[in-house]
Amino acid sequence: GRRTMWPATVEAMKRKGQTSRGKIHLDAPLQHIFGDRSTSPVNVSSFLESEDEVNDARLLRACFMLFQAGRIDEALKLVSDCGQAWRAASWIGGEPLSSDGSGNPTRSLWKKQCREISKQMSRVTQVGNSPQTNTRSLHSSIAYEAAILCLLSDDVHNALNNPVFQTWESGVHAVLHAERGIIVDEVLKAHNNTRIEAAEESQTHFPYVGTEFDAFDNNESAPEGCDGDLGAALEQLDSSPLDEIREGSGDPFRNGMSSFLVGQNAVKEYIEECAALSISAQNEDEACFLRFIAHLVIYIDSVLPDFSSQLCLPPDVGSDGNDDSLCELLLLKYISYLSTRRDLWSHVALYCSLLSVDNILETYSSFLINVHSDQERKMTLQQARDFFPEGLDCCILRNVVREMIISDIPWQHAPGEERAPAGVNSADARKMRSIHWLCYYPEHWPDALVCSNLLLRIFLLTEGVGTE
Repeated sequence: GRRTMWPATVEAMKRKGQTSRGKIHLDAPLQHIFGDRSTSPVNVSSFLESEDEVNDARLLRACFMLFQAGRIDEALKLVSDCGQAWRAASWIGGEPLSSDGSGNPTRSLWKKQCREISKQMSRVTQVGNSPQTNTRSLHSSIAYEAAILCLLSDDVHNALNNPVFQTWESGVHAVLHAERGIIVDEVLKAHNNTRIEAAEESQTHFPYVGTEFDAFDNNESAPEGCDGDLGAALEQLDSSPLDEIREGSGDPFRNGMSSFLVGQNAVKEYIEECAALSISAQNEDEACFLRFIAHLVIYIDSVLPDFSSQLCLPPDVGSDGNDDSLCELLLLKYISYLSTRRDLWSHVALYCSLLSVDNILETYSSFLINVHSDQERKMTLQQARDFFPEGLDCCILRNVVREMIISDIPWQHAPGEERAPAGVNSADARKMRSIHWLCYYPEHWPDALVCSNLLLRIFLLTEGVGTE
């Protein structure tokens, strides 16, 4: 059978003798509320017992979340199962009139009334006086009911003033839902006016008598959209009195989400601006955002290569004759960061593989010069053989060993590097160990012999100069 609506309130009414004799009707509390002219139907929660108010708030919160997810039928079933079928009936007035006669012929008037009720509810909704349940904030039931009506009537203004829409994402959903609803209304209005003109010309009426109304023309309180300009629509979030919504509009990651909602031009502008900031940043604390924008551009480059090719380089980079794409520049910046983090060295080869061959040679060679542990050398070399074009690993190792042998960089002990044997200069020991790079795979052995000969000649020449 049907569940009792507001059982605690029913029991309280019994005790106070406010019900008729005999069995109490399930709708007795509702009849009492709307039968008493001194009680405002808008603020039903003020009449309820605290237990029923909390349960109502939980119920309406669940319904609100279902409405946000587009699961309207489930929300209607939920309130009906909880003994509040009247709520379900009041929420279905937004269905347009269809050819089979279903829907609401006075849909425009219904939406207008929803906006009026949500506006009145917003006036009595207060932040901070709601009961706390399970350590999660639970607003008053009227706040959730007002939020549902805002969604149903495309009322963005009251939605962005309602504490139930407490996150930036909820605010965005309200704006997009309203824009879609307003467009639907415009389409229905155009069809409605066309039917009225056709009916006047033929001196007939609509398929269903009584539906030839012009409420759309006279509905001055209907919200005005932004004509499909989602950028302008989302700017409404900036003026919300709710801190989380307003501050969320300034978050760079959420700005990225907004740009994808608005369109390609907004995405292009967002990526170029963020890329310029990331490339010029010198602070490693910005690594999180650098990682984000680098991966975003990698994704864009893979799914929309034509769009990616249109991305412009930062002004101070494009003027120096650099032919690298924006994706390459971001990858180079991110790889440079990974190279400074020994715990992230295992990712360097993967990201280098996304570069052009010339940049792979230069970047990975520079990276390997600073790898001294035998275990890490094996790992990085194996990754080069797995990710790079065939034979490129040998070219890289030639660059590495040659640079380490010839370079006169002052020696400084590096993590993972073995100590020099007794009687051997540390810098010379590092040069000798550089030959180990060419000893892991047989195809590199001929180069190992050549580089060993080169190193021996350098030592002999150096010794000769020292003797003289």
